[in-house]
Amino acid sequence: MIVGDTLYRRVIDTVLRRCFTHEEAEKVLNDCHSGACGGHQSGYATAQKILRAGYFWPTMFKDCITAVRSCHACEIFNRKTRIPLAPLHPIVFVGPFAKWGIDFMTCNPTSVGGHGYIIVAVDYFTKWAEAMPTLNNSGKMAALFFFNHVVVRFGVPQAIVTDHGSHFRNHMMVELAAKLGLSHDSSTPYYLQANGQVEAINKVLKRMLQRMIGVHKRRWHLILYSALWAYRTSVRNATGFTPFQLVYGLEAVLPIQCEISSLKLAIDLL
Repeated sequence: MIVGDTLYRRVIDTVLRRCFTHEEAEKVLNDCHSGACGGHQSGYATAQKILRAGYFWPTMFKDCITAVRSCHACEIFNRKTRIPLAPLHPIVFVGPFAKWGIDFMTCNPTSVGGHGYIIVAVDYFTKWAEAMPTLNNSGKMAALFFFNHVVVRFGVPQAIVTDHGSHFRNHMMVELAAKLGLSHDSSTPYYLQANGQVEAINKVLKRMLQRMIGVHKRRWHLILYSALWAYRTSVRNATGFTPFQLVYGLEAVLPIQCEISSLKLAIDLL
């Protein structure tokens, strides 16, 4: 379909997506893979981000996979860890923001600001993640982060899951949990996969930071929120949606959409 001077294609979800020339496609691909909200993710994830932004060209998925394979940053940090398959245990989710996993991630080297850790929280239902660079992994830091970044923004959850570390099992966290009336569950000692939700996001964020940081390795704290943005605006396999869409009900506006308009963006903003 032609609207004005622009060609659009109607795909299975009936949304008209703007078709590109080779030059436009290359620009959008690079922006959605290695730009501010790209995060150097897989070819499939990059193509999904482009498609959900309202763009299309016939060889989109193939081109994205090829581009990612030739990306120098992705090639360097493309470490695939193979974990033996284990029996699956279903986890019942009540709804959004009802259950959060929280963990500290050690960062090496420390940032120029002295940050040596990242504290991460992920909602079990929407896969929305919150993270913050910290100078230490104290119980006070954990309690402040949980209250300011989870409770204040998303309400009091029914339960949180952490490890048995003293930064989570201390009087401040115990008193806060009791005051808020929530359940504080712990993962099994020496079996961190019991808190698999937050362990998974730790790996994703670490890989993104490694690929995005370049030569300025001690400035990772400045890249963290761009990595979070990339994660939140990418489709998660477990849900089939982006965390941003599940939380806010619509897709985030990406920088490239402000430069190259699409009908999907105009419809979303109505």
